[in-house]
Amino acid sequence: MVKLTFDDPYLIAAEVTNPDHQTSASTENLRYFVNKFPALIPPSATVDSIIEQFTLYQSTDLRDCENVHSHVDQWWVEIGRKHQQLQFLSQVMCGILCLPHSSAHCERIFSTVRKNKTDQRASLSEDTLDSLLVVKHQSERSKEREFTPAQIDRLKGCYYQSLNK
Repeated sequence: MVKLTFDDPYLIAAEVTNPDHQTSASTENLRYFVNKFPALIPPSATVDSIIEQFTLYQSTDLRDCENVHSHVDQWWVEIGRKHQQLQFLSQVMCGILCLPHSSAHCERIFSTVRKNKTDQRASLSEDTLDSLLVVKHQSERSKEREFTPAQIDRLKGCYYQSLNK
């Protein structure tokens, strides 16, 4: 498992999501994420439009969103909801907050696949292993939880990567 140190550029740049740094946050920290993770950019947005919204965000009075300030992810959702002109920026910031801080989750999935695909079970089909992984993951969570197609695709991706190791 890889953990990030406090002086890691990733964590330093993530300060851009902190509402307390609204006026002092650097555009370069935002550029770090949109350049490194282009999938964070909403389909109808561009890097320039995100940077424009960030500049607008830095000069906007956002006191109307202070009631959810204790949870930064909820705060950014509220920003996007109440300030339509900052909607793309809100989506990017929520994406930054969702990026994993370690590889622990993937390592758990790889471990589960290794436990299921043994020499004695080498003839299991990929569909069967895929289903075992989904069931195992679902049993670790609430039984009532339904998986979105994106979550299932992510689980499948981790599984396929583990087969190639």
